[in-house]
Amino acid sequence: MSTTRRRIDEQTERMVRTVMSVRPPENYDTVRHRLAVNGYDERFRLDEIDPDELRALIESLLPKYGRPDDSATTVDFFLEYEGDDDDVFVLPKLLARGDRMMVTGGVGYGKSTLVYQIGVQAASGIDPMTGASMPPVRVLYIDAENPRMVLRDRLARLRAIAGSRLDDPSRLAIKCTDSRPWNLADPDEFAELDRLVEFYRAELVILGPLYKLRDGDAKGEEDARRLSDNLDTLRDEHGCALLIEAHPSKESKAAVPAGAALWTQWPEVGLSLQADGRLRQWRPPRRDGVRIPSHLVRGGEWPWSPRFDPPAVDPDKAATDYGQEVRRFLIAHRAEEFARTTLATRMRAEGIKCRDENIRAALDALVAAGDVAIREDKNRRYYRSARGVAADELF
Repeated sequence: MSTTRRRIDEQTERMVRTVMSVRPPENYDTVRHRLAVNGYDERFRLDEIDPDELRALIESLLPKYGRPDDSATTVDFFLEYEGDDDDVFVLPKLLARGDRMMVTGGVGYGKSTLVYQIGVQAASGIDPMTGASMPPVRVLYIDAENPRMVLRDRLARLRAIAGSRLDDPSRLAIKCTDSRPWNLADPDEFAELDRLVEFYRAELVILGPLYKLRDGDAKGEEDARRLSDNLDTLRDEHGCALLIEAHPSKESKAAVPAGAALWTQWPEVGLSLQADGRLRQWRPPRRDGVRIPSHLVRGGEWPWSPRFDPPAVDPDKAATDYGQEVRRFLIAHRAEEFARTTLATRMRAEGIKCRDENIRAALDALVAAGDVAIREDKNRRYYRSARGVAADELF
């Protein structure tokens, strides 16, 4: 029987090595489980391969990739790259299998729409960070905040935009709790999520908001630890990436998640959507070559479209080039007004290189264009955005 089976080719062996390298497996059965639930059995037609040969390959690799006892590995094995990006990453360069990302944002800033969009685009083969094409992934989206009708309305538009690009609707599965909390720190409730991930073979699991995913004290480290341990088990067992939506802490200016301090260090990537569409990286990716938009703009084909800042500017560039930076800053802080020197100081604090004369010239041009309003009080001038607060006028 085995002599009529297909032999293991180089691509299949590379795939097996990749799956084993993402998370150290315990044994042969652990590897076979991961191959099955992540769809590799079908993709690589593993049922056509001699099972004894496949077992021999996996068991020969366990000493290298398996969960170690008291052993280490050589530097060459440690640094060896296995597999293609398509096998390792769920979102190109940004999220590998087993990685965790959290997105925060104030109420009304559009973070939920952004998270919905990421899910639909990933399932449709569109890189949410750049808009470029990517291999589509299987997504499981769990909404624990919105009523079913609200969620249907929001997803309907995104589904229509995706069109034929979401050619296999089974790549995007939805669970709506109808605004009821889902306590995933509870073993029985977590078991239901575990079954869903396995059934849909999800590669990207999107959940949120965070405060609806467990009971107990929102700031309690013990409650947070139980939830994070369960989520870590999920990614370990299924090799999926996690994306968690969360509200920002009101006690921190860093836009980190509200609740236990654990969450500020838990994910590999942490982003915060600001009122003006800026994407603040409160936990920057640790990989090289990751492209994250500097900000998002409303409009275009999708609700949010990525934009990237130009390379770091020279502080001696033409003063008029600062018009957009000043305008964007004032819109983001439209509830405030600033003296010119205070404005320059605040902009520098946010990483915008500028000189006072640059800011002065930019303000004069924006006032003349009607984008900035001015108020005089004794011998001082105060500036604020003259633009409205409609979302589609932010840029």
